[in-house]
Amino acid sequence: MELWHNFFLGEPGASAALIGLVFVGVSINLTDIVTTPALAFFSLHGQFCRFVGAVE
Repeated sequence: MELWHNFFLGEPGASAALIGLVFVGVSINLTDIVTTPALAFFSLHGQFCRFVGAVE
């Protein structure tokens, strides 16, 4: 278990960075995402799944 210590420390940081990039991407293309119903659904679903994965 000692060998995995650094991995378990780095994984939450990497997940948080990726969630941040998703929010940046959504905020840049917000008008396109809001006007297209399918993109709005997939965007919210993807953010929720990444958030749940980061919290676990």
